[in-house]
Amino acid sequence: MANTSERQAKRLFERVADSNFFNQYREAFQAATGLPLMLVDAEEENWVPCRGGANESPFCKELNAKNHVCEACIAAARQLRDELPCAAPSRSVTCFAGLRETAVPVRLGNEDFAFLKTGEVFDSAPTATGFEGVVETLKPLGYTEEKLAKLRQAYFATPAVEGPRYEGVVALLATFSEHLERQVEELLLVEDNSEPESVRKAREFIQANLREPLHLPEVAAHAGVSQHHFSRLFKSSTGLSFTGYVARCRIELAKAELLKPDARVTEIAFDIGFQSLSQFNRSFSRIVGETPTQYRIRKGAGAQRAG
Repeated sequence: MANTSERQAKRLFERVADSNFFNQYREAFQAATGLPLMLVDAEEENWVPCRGGANESPFCKELNAKNHVCEACIAAARQLRDELPCAAPSRSVTCFAGLRETAVPVRLGNEDFAFLKTGEVFDSAPTATGFEGVVETLKPLGYTEEKLAKLRQAYFATPAVEGPRYEGVVALLATFSEHLERQVEELLLVEDNSEPESVRKAREFIQANLREPLHLPEVAAHAGVSQHHFSRLFKSSTGLSFTGYVARCRIELAKAELLKPDARVTEIAFDIGFQSLSQFNRSFSRIVGETPTQYRIRKGAGAQRAG
């Protein structure tokens, strides 16, 4: 991911996946909808079915039993991953057996950070004719009559979620993805227990002085290390350069200010430490993926006041 090292991105994903925020939502989502939910790393090469969790599809479970992953399932997952447009709010695919899967992106700035993956259900009740098509696909691959009999039982035990209800579920995920994006931003900008003491001190100093001019020599001195060592250590620990980190912190502050309808964009830019309105607009667009005005309108904060 741009602006984030591979190691930092992986660690950040693990922190999000392990967070109470995500896991409490997943439990509530699964209880309310009866569907599975996975958080998938955007950098993951091989997406797999929603295995081992609550509400796992009986058919997918049987098809992928004994640590075997069906090639057709892999193909459907690959299609879901590779054909998901960068700006699309969601994408759904239907596998060879007629089960639908959906992925909703979780974005960090203007890049995909992860995907919320659900589905593995029919959009109408499974039929005998439908299973005949499954048999035609699987029998030439060496599936025995015994295995096909087990698959038939699992096929008809797999639930169906009709169109309007399923679209409602996807809409819920899209809304949650926005909340999760904020959680990702917060985790990116707060310390974790593995970071060096000098980096922790620097983060605290930056947060306490965001509205003031912040310069590398000053922050490095506060952290107690040389400028060169500080730059290298800070980037290695956070995945962001010093200037990139400061800009991201200020943009998070700007997001809150933009929700106040009476706050002028120009005033916000200077109040949070930017030296010009153009610098603020460029940084905001690069990090958030839209202009301050677009963000304010999308969040329903009313029309922008004159700069």
